[in-house]
Amino acid sequence: MNRNDIAALALAILALPISANAAIDDMAKYWQIQGLRGIKSINYGIAYDADNKLTKTVSAELSGVGVPLKSVNFMKNDVATSLLPTEAQLKVFVNDREQDKCWVGLNIKQKCRLDRDPSITFDAQTYSIGTLSAKSNVDAAVKDVCAQFVRDFKPPAN
Repeated sequence: MNRNDIAALALAILALPISANAAIDDMAKYWQIQGLRGIKSINYGIAYDADNKLTKTVSAELSGVGVPLKSVNFMKNDVATSLLPTEAQLKVFVNDREQDKCWVGLNIKQKCRLDRDPSITFDAQTYSIGTLSAKSNVDAAVKDVCAQFVRDFKPPAN
């Protein structure tokens, strides 16, 4: 093998996805990951899931998160009440795009406090990730965003 072949092989290896998070197009920022600390329970759901298939996928993928999980139905207004300070609402959504593509996203909403007036609290989106996927690959994309959330949620082992 000559030097050019080795360089081409090295570039090809680097171009391959090394981990599941290689598929995520929009990663969470550091402060978003830090904002996950202290969450003690998660209510999760899918923005629209007519056949309940994606809900089962999300449930399976989130099982390793390490806090109690509760499935909610966004279509039935199961989430009308305000969040408690230690709980979060996780939403997975799929938005159709052009050319047989879709955006698969996951976001977290949790209780926030206004810094200049701590008596004011509100529910706000504090974490968001997503990926552009082929419509035929939505299930794998949902698994990828859920797996990335689980990695971001769990602090690194010391």
